[in-house]
Amino acid sequence: MAIYKVNKINKIELENASGTVCKLKCYYKITESDTPKTIGSTGNFSLGKSRTLNLSEIADLPDGAWVTAYADVSGKDSASDVWFIYDKNYDATASFEITGTAFKTKVAFKSISEMYGDDLINGLKLNNQSGTVCTLECYYKKEKEEDPKRTGSTGNITVGFSGKLNLDNLDLPDMAWVTAYANVKAGSDNFCPVWFRYKKGNKKCAEYTISGVINFTTVTFNNVDIDNDK
Repeated sequence: MAIYKVNKINKIELENASGTVCKLKCYYKITESDTPKTIGSTGNFSLGKSRTLNLSEIADLPDGAWVTAYADVSGKDSASDVWFIYDKNYDATASFEITGTAFKTKVAFKSISEMYGDDLINGLKLNNQSGTVCTLECYYKKEKEEDPKRTGSTGNITVGFSGKLNLDNLDLPDMAWVTAYANVKAGSDNFCPVWFRYKKGNKKCAEYTISGVINFTTVTFNNVDIDNDK
């Protein structure tokens, strides 16, 4: 069954963990019901190698299309069933892995890269467009390489409503990297891999949206704007 994530990407990466030689291509469609097509291609690569396809360099790929990884194999081709939204201006990479043998391969989604924005913020906002009840927490780390920690919490946010955190009210290190963490009640938590630096008193808020269902949620970044409530 196809899975449609509303995360935006502009690159796809494929790691070859199969007994095949393959090429990475982009599989795309405009709407979920369309028949997908392939576009773009890397050169051949073998077991233990990876290739990245920069979708922004493919002239005929429509901005906003659904995209995923397609492995052109010297045997039986295969594609991932996890789809993302292509945005040529959004610098993020979706990574996939191909496994199997020449006549039975599988392409599986692994992870999406982190993105670090230039804006300085002191607020987080989460819009709930999911079939869950959740709270918004701040996920933070002093350095990019650190394991993040959670702090602060809003009250419960139900579908159709939003919650906000004033980060100045939390014991956060100045210039820490922060993002939105959705604590999902009776379900799977999630966070957005788009980070911004915290600056006390800066009066800018990063806005995110949670979508999905209890055990499969996605938290996506919307924008950074002046917080007129402060």
